[in-house]
Amino acid sequence: MDFSDRQQEPGKKFLGMGLVLAFHVVLLYALLNGLGNKIVQIIQKPMETKIVE
Repeated sequence: MDFSDRQQEPGKKFLGMGLVLAFHVVLLYALLNGLGNKIVQIIQKPMETKIVE
């Protein structure tokens, strides 16, 4: 199969790049506004220790 004849649509390429960029901006905004801290508090559980003699 020869895919070199197929023309790429630049609109789809820029749309995909734009969606990835928007996703990263939203993720960065959420992390900077405290979402990262809340996730750590939910995941973190009390630690149990035992003394072995």
